[in-house]
Amino acid sequence: MISPMPKSRGRHPSKRKPSRRTQPTSYESQAFTLAAELLSPEATRVQAELLASEVLGDLTASAKGAARERRTQAVDRLLLHAGRRRTRSAAALLAAVELVTQNPRVREALDEWARAEIEDLSWPSQPTPLPTGARTIPDEYDDHVIWLLDYDDCVLAAATSRAFHQGVVTVSLLKPGPISPEIDRDAKPVALDVAVRALSDGQQYTEMLEPPHLDDDYVIAGALLSGRLRAIELPEIPDVPWQPLPDVDKQVLIDAFFAAVTSDLFVDDAQTRRLARLCLDYADEHLDGDRMAWSPEIVDVFLSEQPPDEEDALRIVTYEWVRWSLLQRGLSEALAIEAAEVALSDS
Repeated sequence: MISPMPKSRGRHPSKRKPSRRTQPTSYESQAFTLAAELLSPEATRVQAELLASEVLGDLTASAKGAARERRTQAVDRLLLHAGRRRTRSAAALLAAVELVTQNPRVREALDEWARAEIEDLSWPSQPTPLPTGARTIPDEYDDHVIWLLDYDDCVLAAATSRAFHQGVVTVSLLKPGPISPEIDRDAKPVALDVAVRALSDGQQYTEMLEPPHLDDDYVIAGALLSGRLRAIELPEIPDVPWQPLPDVDKQVLIDAFFAAVTSDLFVDDAQTRRLARLCLDYADEHLDGDRMAWSPEIVDVFLSEQPPDEEDALRIVTYEWVRWSLLQRGLSEALAIEAAEVALSDS
């Protein structure tokens, strides 16, 4: 791991080299020093991808401007410093960056001078591995989902969250290295195209965030995930525009809700029905086709987006609506109440 850049997320400096306080070198110099590992005959493609991913992630996170501009600045800095050095380690790092980005300017520098420096290495010319399968581990609310892509050389894990607009919130390289027994026990097979589309769409959202998403694991392995996903070809599917649930069907749900709720704090009147409709409209638009799939995080996001003028009444209606919805999905009373009680909290 490379020493933190100025104003970075504060990861601890790597034990593989002295602290920046005793060896004040540029971030790029540190990166090229670590890239010497890639010159070993035992170096692997995934090792190169992970180093390149961390370097690009750190440089992008410290850059200024819009998302696309930050990524361009990161590549520009590496090309500038590598071109000045023209060492084997600099060439190796550029080759690793090209693996995860397929950037034409990096490829041009490789063809101009860098590839000749590392022609004895095998990993730069290896094709991008394709996954052998996919697995998933959803939470109880189907809100925070871990996706596992199984490769011959590694297992990539990435989590998406509905509260994060289905964006990718974190990425980890689970293998090489140990995988916890809990993961192997809880993971269920899922169609590869489903996993790849979910991760591709999620990462596209995450990469465009302003300000950037600075989860440590995402910064380190996000570009690795992007490079692996880019190599997977999937058949195109038609983009089906979202269609709201018809009003008549919404009315059926609202009537069923009022027939089921018997709380003393709950009155069936025009205001309460209007607020129940507000809950349903939000669920219809934001819960990805499952209008009953509320979660603690979704409840919190929903309430944070509402005006404060009817806050007390809305919290009571939301509590009852979320509890009823989750019970309709088949969740336990305890899980339904856990999510619903977020509506009554002060946070």
